[in-house]
Amino acid sequence: MRTLIVDACTAGFMKYVEKRLRLMGYTVLYPRVYWVDDDFLHMYARKVGGIVVTMDKGFPEPKILIRKNKYEEAWTELCRQLRRVRETVSEGDVSCPPRQVPIAHVGSGF
Repeated sequence: MRTLIVDACTAGFMKYVEKRLRLMGYTVLYPRVYWVDDDFLHMYARKVGGIVVTMDKGFPEPKILIRKNKYEEAWTELCRQLRRVRETVSEGDVSCPPRQVPIAHVGSGF
């Protein structure tokens, strides 16, 4: 699971750490309207094979619960929980492919 879906209560924090997460190989998705129903986010997460990052304790699984208010403490907790999720995914699971680094083509203009 390399897709993280942002809940409204964590939008500011996720904007703060988005670049770091992209460098780690995660895709961060924001809903077009932040105040969407929790059930909709839950269905969308299951459809795309992602995890919702939230501060809401009552949110259904799959979720990553951030309990810290300070950004650096929340970043540390997010990294710990992402590692926990990555360790629970089996080696043969297709939803968590290994990170692929794009190869730059010399002389192609890109």
